[in-house]
Amino acid sequence: MAIVKCKECGYLLSERAHTCPKCGAPTSKRIQKTYPDDSYEAIMECRTRNMNHTVKSLVGIGLFIYILLFILSILLPLAALAVMLWWLHSNYPLTF
Repeated sequence: MAIVKCKECGYLLSERAHTCPKCGAPTSKRIQKTYPDDSYEAIMECRTRNMNHTVKSLVGIGLFIYILLFILSILLPLAALAVMLWWLHSNYPLTF
């Protein structure tokens, strides 16, 4: 199995891949071989690049979840307060 480089983004991937997992470009006619089959350097560089891509994706997902939880921690107490005030007003209307 040879390691090839996507001509669109330069991502290292298997020659058996039909599309680039990073940019989605089809690999037929868009790839060039950069390393001989199964060389240690090629495998290690491919693993390193894939791990860096995975870490960046996980950081992005973690940041999204953190922001979502932060917003929910503000909105849920406000919604509970609004429901409580509505319930109090409907059961004990204020008359002036």
